[in-house]
Amino acid sequence: MTAGPVPVYFAGPIGVCDLCQRPLAGEAGFGDVEVPGTGGAWGLLCLPCCAGAAWGWGFGQRYERQDGCGWVLVEGGPPA
Repeated sequence: MTAGPVPVYFAGPIGVCDLCQRPLAGEAGFGDVEVPGTGGAWGLLCLPCCAGAAWGWGFGQRYERQDGCGWVLVEGGPPA
């Protein structure tokens, strides 16, 4: 039997969406992506503000809440 990949968790603090100011703590997920209109600055965005985001290493990472464990990376992880 082979174990699956080791989960990756978001370790930093979360606050509000850097675009619409929605509190992220109550959301099911968020993206760590380039903030539109900033010329390359990255931030944490709620999923509605991530519409059209490219998920991938160097593009954006999507995290979802995992009860009791925090925020787990579900898209955009490092290359295998």
